[in-house]
Amino acid sequence: MCSSCCYSCLKAIVFIVNFLVMLVGMFVTGVAMWLLVSEHLFLSSSWEHFSLGSLALLTVGLLVSLLAFLGCCGAITRSKCLLGMFVISLLVLLVGEVAV
Repeated sequence: MCSSCCYSCLKAIVFIVNFLVMLVGMFVTGVAMWLLVSEHLFLSSSWEHFSLGSLALLTVGLLVSLLAFLGCCGAITRSKCLLGMFVISLLVLLVGEVAV
């Protein structure tokens, strides 16, 4: 009985943390899109000459949102495939950070 309660609490914690991380990722993506559009409109730069920082911020925001979405869906549906992809993606990011 206790293991079922612990599992439910763990599932809720994983969902809540991943949902908050997904919201942060969406916010970062929105800020990056705003920077790209404002850079184009106010600086009258062409679409080919974006700053690398804005594009990197957009990529990071989308990657964080996607990974958090995998974690949320995996926690809700108890899908081993989604949770496995989530864990493997986190391990790849961790190895990439350590290598760089």
